[in-house]
Amino acid sequence: MGKSTGERKKGLRNGQRAEG
Repeated sequence: MGKSTGERKKGLRNGQRAEG
């Protein structure tokens, strides 16, 4: 779920994993 839009837009803020 975080690799779709969350991790891409706010990886460290809203995404699940802190990759981007």
